[in-house]
Amino acid sequence: VEWAPYFDSLLPAVLPAFSMLSLFFTAALGATTAIASVDLAERYSNPQTCIVPSYGNLNKSDTPAIHAAFKKCGKGGRIIFKENTTYALNELTVMTPCKSCTVELEGTLRLSDDISYWLKNATNPANLTSATYPRLVYYPFQDTFAYLILKDWKKSSLVSKTGKGLIDGAGQLWWNAFAGQEALDPGSLRRPVLFTVDNADKVSIDNIAMKNPANWFNWVIDSKYLNYTNIRLSAVSANKNPPKNADGWDTYRTSHFVLRGAHVVSGDDCFSFKGNSTYVTVEDVYCQNSHGVSVGSLAQYPGVLDRVEHVQVKNITFVGNGDSSSNGARIKIWAGPVGSAIVNDIHYQDITVNNVTNPLVVDSCYFSQAYCATGKPVANITDVTVTNVSGNSTGAVVSSIICPEGSVCDIKFKNVNIKPKTGVAPVYRCFSVTSEDLGVNCTYPTIVNGTFKWPA
Repeated sequence: VEWAPYFDSLLPAVLPAFSMLSLFFTAALGATTAIASVDLAERYSNPQTCIVPSYGNLNKSDTPAIHAAFKKCGKGGRIIFKENTTYALNELTVMTPCKSCTVELEGTLRLSDDISYWLKNATNPANLTSATYPRLVYYPFQDTFAYLILKDWKKSSLVSKTGKGLIDGAGQLWWNAFAGQEALDPGSLRRPVLFTVDNADKVSIDNIAMKNPANWFNWVIDSKYLNYTNIRLSAVSANKNPPKNADGWDTYRTSHFVLRGAHVVSGDDCFSFKGNSTYVTVEDVYCQNSHGVSVGSLAQYPGVLDRVEHVQVKNITFVGNGDSSSNGARIKIWAGPVGSAIVNDIHYQDITVNNVTNPLVVDSCYFSQAYCATGKPVANITDVTVTNVSGNSTGAVVSSIICPEGSVCDIKFKNVNIKPKTGVAPVYRCFSVTSEDLGVNCTYPTIVNGTFKWPA
């Protein structure tokens, strides 16, 4: 039995007694004892502490106990997930309220991998725009689903003092079931994001590890003034079915976001600044087998303007596995029957690449060539700088800067020194760049029947 919450509940009744005792001891023992009694009263008038109990059985959900802890201690209190304890999150878990509260995660939050439970009673699953899943929370942007949500946190923190705090997505069964599918395939398996932060303000998350998400690791929406520090993410398959879409962070309609210090093994975007992400700083991050630290993808939805502005990316190490999926600094724009984008004031600095296939990329035909053929991308890219880049690439092409035709594309490289591992001279491919001086010697294509032909 966890006694702290129950003991705290008795405090209102006993505090008057403490006050009476205070008067007695003051008269009898003098001022020193009076000070001690005041300190005691102040101590027990502080916010409550809730230590979350667990059944210790993955077949019995601890979600009700978690909800009860937030209800009791979420307004100015302290919530503790115990060390050496695994909490079974077998149903939708929404951690709220949390107003000026502290959450200490020293154990493990494990999401159930019972796919049939999460997707039960789904209606019209073959239609991405009208499918419903009653046991998940749905966000229309990129058909995102969630089952562990930090909702409406204000001036609060999630921290692991020991560094043992872990959020486990138990993703292997999801990866097995999703094998051979893509996220945008009609009727594909709907997989929830591991950890969602929704409508947060002035929140810090520190020294937490996450592993094996069914989909993205972190989905941050409609939030501001967030600080993530010392975060460790790992998605590693035990068989031939790899993690899919395991982005480290995806921010959307979010401002004043800071990530400092992270180790990410994901197989997809290390970080993705999606639409209306502004004033974002990403520093001191190691990205292994990554699709890059990416602006976008943007302009996916017809009639919608996406903005990404005021972004600083600094001291990033990209380590690839040599396949075509590994990227570094990247901008992704949709073409086809799409919306539009503004990309402004984006700065990559102090970047190291090792065995990376595509170190520097602007992709204005994100998704597929067939889809892009139905319409041109619409995006203005201004004040983008890439400074102090070193390391090696798997092939000769170290950058591919393919900008939207007819739009502004102002990008500048400075002190870029990437050496192909093959020993040949580096090649910088460019198209529709409007910068007066890109900073490197570009190779331009000829266009034959709508297809780029690059010099040999």
